[in-house]
Amino acid sequence: LVATTLAQALATLAVFALPTLAPQVARDLGVAPHLVGYQVALIYTAAATTSLRAGLVLARFGAARSTQAALAAAALGVTAIAWGGLVGAAAGSALLGIGYGLTNPAATQVLSRLAPSNRRNMVFSIKQTGVPLGGAAAGLLLPVLSLLIGWRGTLSVVAVLAGLAALALGAFRPAWDVPVEGQGAPGREGPRGLA
Repeated sequence: LVATTLAQALATLAVFALPTLAPQVARDLGVAPHLVGYQVALIYTAAATTSLRAGLVLARFGAARSTQAALAAAALGVTAIAWGGLVGAAAGSALLGIGYGLTNPAATQVLSRLAPSNRRNMVFSIKQTGVPLGGAAAGLLLPVLSLLIGWRGTLSVVAVLAGLAALALGAFRPAWDVPVEGQGAPGREGPRGLA
C-alpha cells in the first residue's frame, strides 16, 4: 500500500512539476505561460491512451515492472522537459503521460489481489491519496527548491527521485508480478498466451 501510494505521488509530482514552475520555465523558453495548458493536455491525452492499453501491458510485464517503467518514463520525461527545450518539453510531456497512465492500473491490479476484501475500500482510498499528496508536494516544495537551484535543477531532482523509486520497486517484483489466472508468467507470454 505504501509503495503504490508513493508511486502514485511521485508520478503526480512529475506531472505537476512544469505547471507549478510555469512562469520561470516560460520566461526561459521564450513562450507565454498560458501555453502550459497545451502541455497538460498532451500529458493527459498520452495518459488516457496508455490507460486503454494498460491491461495488455500488465498481462505481459506484471504490475511491478509496469510501475517501474512508469516511474522511469516520468524520470526521462522530466529530464527532457528540463534540458530539451521546446521539443524536449513536448516529448517529455508525452513520456510523463505514458507513465502516468500506467500507475493507477498497476496499483489496482496489485491491491485488488493483495488487499483483504473487507478492507479494500479503505486500501484503495489510501492509495488514491497519492494524487493529492503529489500535487501538494509540487505546490509546496518545487517553487522553494527552484529559488535555490533553478527550475532545471528542480526538475532534475524530481527525475532522480522517480528514477530511484523505479529501481527500488524491483524489490516488489516477486510479490507483485505473479501470473494472473488463465495467463502465463508476466514477461514470458503475450496477453493471450502468445509469445
